[in-house]
Amino acid sequence: MISKETDPSVKIILSGLLLFVLGALVYWFLNSPVVKKQEVVEEIIPEFFDYGVVYDSIYCNSFFEFKIQLFKGHEIYYQTYNLVQKSLIKYDTVPLPPTLPTEVDTEVLLHIEPEFVDNVQDFLKKNSFSKDSSLIPNFNAYLKEKSKRELFGADYQLRISCHRLANESLLQHIAKYENLHHPNYGTAKTTLIDGISFREYHGIEQQQNFIMGMRTKNIITYVTELYGFVLFVDLFYETEEQKCLLLDMVDQLDFATKAATTI
Repeated sequence: MISKETDPSVKIILSGLLLFVLGALVYWFLNSPVVKKQEVVEEIIPEFFDYGVVYDSIYCNSFFEFKIQLFKGHEIYYQTYNLVQKSLIKYDTVPLPPTLPTEVDTEVLLHIEPEFVDNVQDFLKKNSFSKDSSLIPNFNAYLKEKSKRELFGADYQLRISCHRLANESLLQHIAKYENLHHPNYGTAKTTLIDGISFREYHGIEQQQNFIMGMRTKNIITYVTELYGFVLFVDLFYETEEQKCLLLDMVDQLDFATKAATTI
Protein backbone atom coordinates (compact mmCIF):
# COMPACT_ATOMS: atom_id res chain seq x y z
CA MET A 1 0.00 0.00 0.00
CA ILE A 2 1.35 3.38 -1.00
CA SER A 3 1.04 6.25 1.52
CA LYS A 4 1.14 9.88 0.67
CA GLU A 5 2.86 12.41 2.88
CA THR A 6 0.77 15.33 4.15
CA ASP A 7 1.53 18.64 2.54
CA PRO A 8 3.80 20.69 4.92
CA SER A 9 1.58 23.73 4.48
CA VAL A 10 -1.39 21.74 5.77
CA LYS A 11 0.62 20.71 8.83
CA ILE A 12 1.42 24.35 9.55
CA ILE A 13 -2.24 25.35 9.22
CA LEU A 14 -3.38 22.51 11.50
CA SER A 15 -0.71 23.36 14.09
CA GLY A 16 -1.79 27.00 14.00
CA LEU A 17 -5.44 26.06 14.49
CA LEU A 18 -4.51 23.80 17.41
CA LEU A 19 -2.51 26.56 19.10
CA PHE A 20 -5.37 29.01 18.52
CA VAL A 21 -7.90 26.64 20.12
CA LEU A 22 -5.63 25.98 23.13
CA GLY A 23 -5.00 29.70 23.56
CA ALA A 24 -8.73 30.43 23.39
CA LEU A 25 -9.42 27.79 26.06
CA VAL A 26 -6.76 29.21 28.38
CA TYR A 27 -8.11 32.76 27.88
CA TRP A 28 -11.67 31.63 28.57
CA PHE A 29 -10.62 29.81 31.72
CA LEU A 30 -8.68 32.77 33.11
CA ASN A 31 -11.53 35.16 32.36
CA SER A 32 -14.38 32.82 33.20
CA PRO A 33 -17.16 34.42 35.35
CA VAL A 34 -16.95 31.41 37.68
CA VAL A 35 -13.24 31.98 38.30
CA LYS A 36 -13.78 35.72 38.73
CA LYS A 37 -16.59 35.11 41.20
CA GLN A 38 -14.33 32.85 43.26
CA GLU A 39 -11.67 35.55 43.27
CA VAL A 40 -14.19 38.17 44.44
CA VAL A 41 -15.57 36.19 47.37
CA GLU A 42 -12.20 34.87 48.55
CA GLU A 43 -11.64 36.13 52.09
CA ILE A 44 -8.44 36.69 54.02
CA ILE A 45 -9.44 36.07 57.64
CA PRO A 46 -7.78 38.45 60.12
CA GLU A 47 -5.33 36.76 62.48
CA PHE A 48 -6.94 37.92 65.73
CA PHE A 49 -10.56 38.43 66.77
CA ASP A 50 -11.63 41.93 67.83
CA TYR A 51 -14.39 42.87 70.28
CA GLY A 52 -14.32 46.48 69.13
CA VAL A 53 -13.44 49.88 70.56
CA VAL A 54 -15.09 53.31 70.66
CA TYR A 55 -13.37 56.45 69.40
CA ASP A 56 -15.15 59.83 69.25
CA SER A 57 -18.64 58.26 69.46
CA ILE A 58 -17.82 55.71 66.75
CA TYR A 59 -17.70 51.97 67.45
CA CYS A 60 -15.01 50.28 65.32
CA ASN A 61 -14.40 46.55 64.85
CA SER A 62 -11.21 45.58 63.04
CA PHE A 63 -12.07 41.87 62.65
CA PHE A 64 -15.35 42.34 60.79
CA GLU A 65 -14.05 45.62 59.38
CA PHE A 66 -17.02 47.84 60.15
CA LYS A 67 -17.78 50.96 62.13
CA ILE A 68 -21.00 52.62 63.28
CA GLN A 69 -21.76 56.13 64.49
CA LEU A 70 -23.25 56.17 68.00
CA PHE A 71 -26.19 58.50 68.57
CA LYS A 72 -26.33 60.86 71.54
CA GLY A 73 -28.74 60.02 74.35
CA HIS A 74 -27.98 56.30 74.25
CA GLU A 75 -26.12 53.86 76.45
CA ILE A 76 -23.69 51.47 74.78
CA TYR A 77 -22.25 48.21 76.00
CA TYR A 78 -19.30 46.40 74.47
CA GLN A 79 -16.66 44.06 75.84
CA THR A 80 -13.29 45.63 76.61
CA TYR A 81 -12.19 43.64 79.67
CA ASN A 82 -12.22 40.09 80.98
CA LEU A 83 -13.71 39.55 84.45
CA VAL A 84 -11.19 37.57 86.51
CA GLN A 85 -11.99 35.91 89.83
CA LYS A 86 -9.12 36.67 92.22
CA SER A 87 -10.74 35.02 95.24
CA LEU A 88 -14.12 33.69 96.34
CA ILE A 89 -15.40 37.22 96.99
CA LYS A 90 -13.15 39.46 94.92
CA TYR A 91 -13.18 40.03 91.17
CA ASP A 92 -10.99 42.14 88.97
CA THR A 93 -10.88 43.19 85.32
CA VAL A 94 -7.96 42.84 82.94
CA PRO A 95 -7.62 43.95 79.32
CA LEU A 96 -8.69 41.35 76.79
CA PRO A 97 -5.69 39.40 75.45
CA PRO A 98 -5.32 38.75 71.70
CA THR A 99 -7.89 36.10 70.82
CA LEU A 100 -7.78 33.72 67.87
CA PRO A 101 -11.01 33.48 65.83
CA THR A 102 -11.13 29.73 66.56
CA GLU A 103 -11.33 30.50 70.30
CA VAL A 104 -14.58 32.46 69.89
CA ASP A 105 -18.04 30.90 69.91
CA THR A 106 -20.86 33.44 70.38
CA GLU A 107 -20.31 37.05 71.39
CA VAL A 108 -22.39 40.22 71.72
CA LEU A 109 -20.20 42.88 70.11
CA LEU A 110 -22.35 45.96 70.69
CA HIS A 111 -25.61 46.74 72.51
CA ILE A 112 -27.33 50.13 72.21
CA GLU A 113 -30.38 51.36 74.12
CA PRO A 114 -31.78 54.74 75.26
CA GLU A 115 -30.26 56.30 78.36
CA PHE A 116 -32.13 55.86 81.63
CA VAL A 117 -31.52 57.38 85.07
CA ASP A 118 -31.34 54.19 87.10
CA ASN A 119 -30.83 55.40 90.67
CA VAL A 120 -32.75 57.62 93.05
CA GLN A 121 -29.89 60.05 93.74
CA ASP A 122 -29.50 60.92 90.06
CA PHE A 123 -33.26 61.25 89.65
CA LEU A 124 -33.54 63.66 92.58
CA LYS A 125 -30.51 65.62 91.37
CA LYS A 126 -32.08 66.09 87.94
CA ASN A 127 -35.51 66.84 89.41
CA SER A 128 -34.61 68.90 92.50
CA PHE A 129 -37.51 71.39 92.57
CA SER A 130 -38.88 71.22 96.10
CA LYS A 131 -42.00 73.37 95.47
CA ASP A 132 -43.08 71.54 92.34
CA SER A 133 -46.02 69.25 93.12
CA SER A 134 -45.26 67.13 90.06
CA LEU A 135 -42.20 65.63 91.71
CA ILE A 136 -44.15 62.78 93.35
CA PRO A 137 -46.02 61.66 90.21
CA ASN A 138 -42.77 62.02 88.28
CA PHE A 139 -41.04 59.84 90.85
CA ASN A 140 -43.82 57.24 90.64
CA ALA A 141 -43.51 57.24 86.85
CA TYR A 142 -39.76 56.81 87.27
CA LEU A 143 -40.21 53.78 89.55
CA LYS A 144 -42.71 52.23 87.12
CA GLU A 145 -40.39 52.76 84.15
CA LYS A 146 -37.46 51.37 86.16
CA SER A 147 -39.41 48.20 87.02
CA LYS A 148 -40.58 47.79 83.42
CA ARG A 149 -37.05 48.14 82.11
CA GLU A 150 -35.67 45.64 84.62
CA LEU A 151 -38.31 43.09 83.59
CA PHE A 152 -38.56 43.67 79.84
CA GLY A 153 -35.51 45.70 78.88
CA ALA A 154 -35.48 49.10 77.16
CA ASP A 155 -38.29 50.09 74.81
CA TYR A 156 -35.97 49.81 71.83
CA GLN A 157 -32.54 48.28 71.36
CA LEU A 158 -29.95 47.58 68.68
CA ARG A 159 -27.67 44.61 69.16
CA ILE A 160 -24.81 43.36 66.99
CA SER A 161 -23.59 39.85 67.74
CA CYS A 162 -21.72 37.01 66.07
CA HIS A 163 -21.41 33.24 66.12
CA ARG A 164 -18.55 31.16 64.69
CA LEU A 165 -19.65 28.62 62.10
CA ALA A 166 -17.91 25.34 62.84
CA ASN A 167 -19.63 22.37 61.23
CA GLU A 168 -22.69 24.04 59.76
CA SER A 169 -23.63 26.51 57.07
CA LEU A 170 -25.18 29.93 57.56
CA LEU A 171 -28.66 28.69 56.60
CA GLN A 172 -28.34 25.63 58.87
CA HIS A 173 -27.45 27.87 61.80
CA ILE A 174 -30.25 30.41 61.43
CA ALA A 175 -32.79 27.63 60.75
CA LYS A 176 -32.41 26.42 64.34
CA TYR A 177 -35.17 27.63 66.65
CA GLU A 178 -32.83 28.91 69.36
CA ASN A 179 -30.93 31.09 66.91
CA LEU A 180 -33.97 33.20 66.02
CA HIS A 181 -35.78 35.12 68.70
CA HIS A 182 -39.32 34.00 67.92
CA PRO A 183 -40.97 31.54 65.52
CA ASN A 184 -43.20 34.29 64.11
CA TYR A 185 -40.59 35.32 61.56
CA GLY A 186 -41.92 35.72 58.07
CA THR A 187 -40.19 34.89 54.80
CA ALA A 188 -36.66 36.25 54.60
CA LYS A 189 -35.71 38.76 51.95
CA THR A 190 -32.32 39.99 50.82
CA THR A 191 -31.20 43.54 51.55
CA LEU A 192 -27.94 45.45 51.20
CA ILE A 193 -26.32 47.33 54.09
CA ASP A 194 -23.43 49.41 52.79
CA GLY A 195 -22.89 46.96 49.94
CA ILE A 196 -23.02 43.82 52.12
CA SER A 197 -25.76 41.28 51.37
CA PHE A 198 -27.92 40.42 54.42
CA ARG A 199 -30.92 38.16 54.92
CA GLU A 200 -33.66 40.26 56.54
CA TYR A 201 -36.27 38.77 58.90
CA HIS A 202 -39.27 40.46 60.52
CA GLY A 203 -41.04 39.05 63.57
CA ILE A 204 -42.36 39.70 67.06
CA GLU A 205 -41.32 38.83 70.59
CA GLN A 206 -43.86 38.56 73.39
CA GLN A 207 -42.85 38.92 77.04
CA GLN A 208 -45.24 38.29 79.90
CA ASN A 209 -45.05 39.14 83.59
CA PHE A 210 -47.69 38.43 86.23
CA ILE A 211 -47.57 42.01 87.59
CA MET A 212 -46.69 44.08 84.51
CA GLY A 213 -48.76 42.05 82.04
CA MET A 214 -47.94 41.30 78.38
CA ARG A 215 -45.46 43.27 76.31
CA THR A 216 -44.90 42.83 72.59
CA LYS A 217 -41.81 43.97 70.71
CA ASN A 218 -41.25 43.98 66.99
CA ILE A 219 -37.99 42.54 65.71
CA ILE A 220 -35.98 43.07 62.57
CA THR A 221 -32.98 40.77 62.21
CA TYR A 222 -30.28 41.14 59.56
CA VAL A 223 -27.98 38.14 59.06
CA THR A 224 -24.88 37.63 56.92
CA GLU A 225 -21.68 35.59 56.90
CA LEU A 226 -18.24 37.15 57.27
CA TYR A 227 -14.90 35.43 57.85
CA GLY A 228 -16.47 32.15 58.98
CA PHE A 229 -18.90 33.85 61.39
CA VAL A 230 -22.61 34.62 61.32
CA LEU A 231 -23.06 38.35 61.94
CA PHE A 232 -26.42 39.40 63.43
CA VAL A 233 -27.85 42.91 63.58
CA ASP A 234 -31.02 42.82 65.73
CA LEU A 235 -33.49 45.68 66.15
CA PHE A 236 -36.12 45.55 68.93
CA TYR A 237 -38.82 48.24 69.06
CA GLU A 238 -42.45 49.00 69.94
CA THR A 239 -43.37 52.06 67.86
CA GLU A 240 -42.79 53.24 64.29
CA GLU A 241 -40.84 56.22 65.64
CA GLN A 242 -38.45 53.86 67.43
CA LYS A 243 -38.18 51.73 64.29
CA CYS A 244 -37.20 54.76 62.19
CA LEU A 245 -34.56 55.73 64.74
CA LEU A 246 -33.07 52.22 64.74
CA LEU A 247 -33.04 52.11 60.93
CA ASP A 248 -31.21 55.44 60.97
CA MET A 249 -28.60 53.76 63.18
CA VAL A 250 -28.32 50.84 60.74
CA ASP A 251 -27.72 53.36 57.96
CA GLN A 252 -24.59 54.42 59.86
CA LEU A 253 -23.00 50.98 59.42
CA ASP A 254 -19.89 51.32 57.28
CA PHE A 255 -18.14 48.15 56.08
CA ALA A 256 -14.58 48.40 54.78
CA THR A 257 -14.85 45.01 53.11
CA LYS A 258 -17.47 44.16 50.49
CA ALA A 259 -16.58 40.44 50.38
CA ALA A 260 -19.56 39.01 52.25
CA THR A 261 -20.92 35.74 50.99
CA THR A 262 -23.87 36.17 48.61
CA ILE A 263 -26.89 34.69 50.39
